[in-house]
Amino acid sequence: MNTSRFGTFFLLSIALLLVTSIASAQDLDTVSISGLVTDEQAAVIVGAKVTATFTKSRTTRKTLTDDLGRYRFIQLEPGSYTLSIVSAGFATYERTDIQTIAGQNLKIDASLKLAAVVAELMTRLRDADFRNGNGLPLAAQAEGGGVGHRRLLEAKRNCRRV
Repeated sequence: MNTSRFGTFFLLSIALLLVTSIASAQDLDTVSISGLVTDEQAAVIVGAKVTATFTKSRTTRKTLTDDLGRYRFIQLEPGSYTLSIVSAGFATYERTDIQTIAGQNLKIDASLKLAAVVAELMTRLRDADFRNGNGLPLAAQAEGGGVGHRRLLEAKRNCRRV
């Protein structure tokens, strides 16, 4: 009776080994692309939409970054890809002509820049010609519910959290 249990265990072990080796062989024919998406201050961006486009056929694969800012595409066909990343409040990141070969695990990290409108507003806040004769930012002297200097700085900090 012990020999039949040993035989069953042995056969199950062999079957598991074969299934594992077949799955590994499939990974040798495909490509994976993964990476980390952050902002310019190295804060992770959660929920960014990441798209990998296979250049030859224009087919796309899409995913979202996780709670740690990571994304991953598995079992991609080898060839040329374009990677684009979109997130609210940030300029679109695009990297073209990513050449891949079978069995490759490619890591592409991306740092997203603030969208142009927000960046322009913050640049104007720092510019000297944005000041009036008293040396104070015009926004700081706005009356009647205008946007104050402090609120503009708060907006800048909040944009980093998007």
